[in-house]
This record gives sequence, C-alpha cells and structure tokens, in this order.
Amino acid sequence: MPIHVSMESPNNLVDIDAAFLDAGNGHISIAGENNVVRIARQRIAGTVFFAVAGGARIELGDDGILGTLSIHAVAEGAQIVIGRGLGINGMVQITSHERASIRIGNFCLFAPDVTIMASDVHKILDRKSGRRLNPALDVTIEDKVWIAPRAVVLRGAHIRSESVVGWGSVVNGSFPPNSLLAGMPAKVVRKNIRWEH
Repeated sequence: MPIHVSMESPNNLVDIDAAFLDAGNGHISIAGENNVVRIARQRIAGTVFFAVAGGARIELGDDGILGTLSIHAVAEGAQIVIGRGLGINGMVQITSHERASIRIGNFCLFAPDVTIMASDVHKILDRKSGRRLNPALDVTIEDKVWIAPRAVVLRGAHIRSESVVGWGSVVNGSFPPNSLLAGMPAKVVRKNIRWEH
C-alpha cells in the first residue's frame, strides 16, 4: 500500500519522490504551515511514520534502505536532516519535539530499536530558581556511524565519523572519530577503529 500524505495547509514546502511514495507504506502527516519536507528516492522505501508540525523541517537524502522509520519534528525550529545511504534494519525512532536539530551524515547504519532524540520532551525544573535543567540540545551523527540494537542517542550527543555504538548503549556526550562506544553512559572502549558494510 502506498505511503499516504496528509497536509493541513498548502503553505508548506513539500518535495517527496513519487517512487518513494509508491514503493513504501505508512503515513506522513504535515500539520500547520511553513514546514519543509524533502524526501529523495530510496533503494528500499520500507514503512514510514513521519509527523511534521509547527514550522519544522525533515530532509532525507537518497539511496537509503529503510526498514521501519518513525520521525517526529513537531516544533518551530525542529530540524531532522539525514544524508544519503541511510541503512535501517528494523524499527528506528528519531524525534525533535522542541527547537533543536538532529543531523545524520551519509552512509550510516542503524540496527533495530535505535532511538535518537534531541529533547526529553517534558521539562525538569530546579524547584528554587525555576531554571530548566534539561533543555533541548542538537544531536550530530557524522558520516558512516553504525549504531547497534537498542542504543539510545540523547540530546547534545556528537558521534563522529567511522564510529560504532555498542548494543544497548546510552550516548549523551561528544566523542572522537573512529571510536567504539559502549555502556550506560557510553564511553570510548576502543580507539582508531573502522568498520565495513
């Protein structure tokens, strides 16, 4: 069954490859105005559930192999930009519910049950000052990063090129390129690695 697109207003910039819509299944919901949705042709379209609202942006580069991909960018200034050649095996969830960006480079590989999120959604405040303790923060995943099953990438994370994130790891820091990361929270367990498809 083709991917269904619903759009509340014509005042959005939408450029979705027709072959992607025909080959895949799922739903793309575009609420409100001034949203940007650009999706290029994929090798395998898979199943998608995309929600865009409030003047957000989603961009998905070409030549991907998508298993099941859920993307939510539902706030003004929320951006999810993914490069070309994304490989997804299983279900992956990527969310930006506040003003923050998630940028994913080229030729990344994500295993089942990976979650990437730019905010915790709900605010945690200091009781005395009222200051927010968990603001939304940008997430950057550079080119050719492999993320193993059940890993979680949290707000503020920066995973550099040619790195691998181990099974069930929780990533919330910044790490050098060519690193093997593992643990909760993730730490560098090996340096100067590279990986092959």
